[in-house]
Amino acid sequence: MMMNFRTARKNMVEGQLATNGITNARLLQLFKALPREIFLPDAYQAQAYADEDFVMPNGAVLVEPLVHARMVQALKPRSDEVALLVGDSTGYAAAILCGLVTTVVTLEGRQGALDRAQKIWTEIGANNIAAIRGQEGRGSPEHAPFSLIVLHGAVTHVPEHMLDQLGPGGRLVTVLRPPEAPCGRITLISRDGENNFSVATLQDATTPYIDAFKPPQLFRFG
Repeated sequence: MMMNFRTARKNMVEGQLATNGITNARLLQLFKALPREIFLPDAYQAQAYADEDFVMPNGAVLVEPLVHARMVQALKPRSDEVALLVGDSTGYAAAILCGLVTTVVTLEGRQGALDRAQKIWTEIGANNIAAIRGQEGRGSPEHAPFSLIVLHGAVTHVPEHMLDQLGPGGRLVTVLRPPEAPCGRITLISRDGENNFSVATLQDATTPYIDAFKPPQLFRFG
């Protein structure tokens, strides 16, 4: 029996998001309108609306809907802002964010990883996404400063050089997950008009690490 993706998408918004504190009307509209499944290969599309992270064999991650929505809502994005997106291995997060800001700069850590996504962006008219090749852990200092930075996954810590890429009044969101911790916390870091930063923690999240921000492998004996 073929899955009804339209119904699944409606249920995701009404059952997973709207009932769990996602109140940004524009964000809910984007989640309801944009098909998650088309960003996954055909063999995995049935997993698109599960209320958990989905990790494909190639390591690409589709982040749990509620965690994804909570991160974006916490940023309070505005239509005149430019966002840097790191760790979006499917292109879905860029497609959501581009409906809320003027431009999304998304880093492609592996050559060709976003080929499928770029075709989809063209098809849906998402023409304000710029995919650039680069090291995810480095960010994109040559395009900084950014109003928003989304580290779309877990990190052990937020490097200072990433904070340096935030402009005055900028915000960065990620899942802060110490090494070997069973889960992390959605964390929002805000910069004021000077060089002062404040930190707010939101909900727990078991989001996988972004490749460039994984903790070093620990060796055990015995």
